[in-house]
Amino acid sequence: MDDGSLYTKQGHLIRVRGDALYDTSGRQVGRLVEGKVYGPDGRYAATVVDDRLVFRASDSRRVSSPFVPRRVLPVSALKRLPSMILGEEPFAG
Repeated sequence: MDDGSLYTKQGHLIRVRGDALYDTSGRQVGRLVEGKVYGPDGRYAATVVDDRLVFRASDSRRVSSPFVPRRVLPVSALKRLPSMILGEEPFAG
């Protein structure tokens, strides 16, 4: 995926740089592999649906290799309206 932006189901901005995904604090929250997002521990975190990230229980058994999260400069961003896409909010808690 090109550099840009995705949003969680609830509308929180997630920045995309190459295959790395960062929250607004600059913390790497995931890595993108073939439309799926995996956390630093290698466990499934979300699925990309249009410009949104949603957790799908049906994909929750997927795993990838773990990675050491990086940091980038934080950004401020307005939240988007929540989506009605089937699935749960990723990166919650």
